[in-house]
Amino acid sequence: MSDKVKRIKEQLRGEFETQVESFKGSGKSLIFTVAGSFVIMLAAALAVFFISVQGAEKTMMPDVVGKNVYTGLFELQQKHLYAKINFRYSDDNSDIGMILEQEPRAKSIIKAYRNVTITVSRGKALSVMENYTGKMYQEVKTRFEVLYAGEAPLVDVAPPVYVASNLPRGTVITQSPEEGTDIYSAVKLTLVVSSGNETETVAVPEMNVSSVQELLDLMKKTRLTFRFTQVAREDGTFSVTAPHGELAPYSDVYSEISFVPRKEGDEIVCGLFRCELPDYPFPVPVRLESIDKEGNARVIIDFMHPGKTLTIPYEVKVDSTLSLYVFDERKTGIQVN
Repeated sequence: MSDKVKRIKEQLRGEFETQVESFKGSGKSLIFTVAGSFVIMLAAALAVFFISVQGAEKTMMPDVVGKNVYTGLFELQQKHLYAKINFRYSDDNSDIGMILEQEPRAKSIIKAYRNVTITVSRGKALSVMENYTGKMYQEVKTRFEVLYAGEAPLVDVAPPVYVASNLPRGTVITQSPEEGTDIYSAVKLTLVVSSGNETETVAVPEMNVSSVQELLDLMKKTRLTFRFTQVAREDGTFSVTAPHGELAPYSDVYSEISFVPRKEGDEIVCGLFRCELPDYPFPVPVRLESIDKEGNARVIIDFMHPGKTLTIPYEVKVDSTLSLYVFDERKTGIQVN
């Protein structure tokens, strides 16, 4: 029995020694693997550390004070810097759009691709309308863009009304409201601008409209004056006809319009609003509004009109009140039954 035990012990000892030798061989590989991974991680950590210590690319802050904001922004962009713009009123309109302050100061060595701050002049706060006659339209438009940048504008510059004249193209000929008008609330500034000696024409649009609203949208976009005459069509459909051709801006286009006949009990009524206005020296802002019997108000159309005969198609609820405004002043109105 003892011999058998001895043989078992010898057999187990041999197997144990074999396992130990095997572990030693694989253990060396494991140690080298762990050591190599540690070296790679250490090298990556050192690389990240030195990059963070070194920081981003350096650049010199340019001197932009006293320069136009567009010039200043271009110079900052060349230095890989991003501008945060603050606006401030000043005591002089001569510095409108000029950079008054900058942070950091000029010639500072700073990191590239960072934000810097510049303060830009809005010019004087506007309480009365100034005189823009003789100035260039784009100059006036830019003046108000800078003046009200970042806030709701008190003065909204309307698209220019061009007329032929001997003045250079883009020159403001006249304005409304006039110089000296007090500005208490939001107002639209209309400028009549020279188109030079060139004779401008406007093409009469195709009247491919299927509703009153589509026609109103077309009237707003077209610099022509439509004089509508209401006619009845046998098929009882809505339609508009107008002659083809090209005319001078805001010329009269004599057109015929037919509405779908009203049926008994209909709560919607269609028709033509008609009135006579003064013959203005230039197109003026006109607006037609409606208020239904529940007190809900809406703008039917707002557009430019040269005066004299005005016709506007409408589609409103029964018992609505229509009011016509010129320069935001109510001129006339009717009750729709």
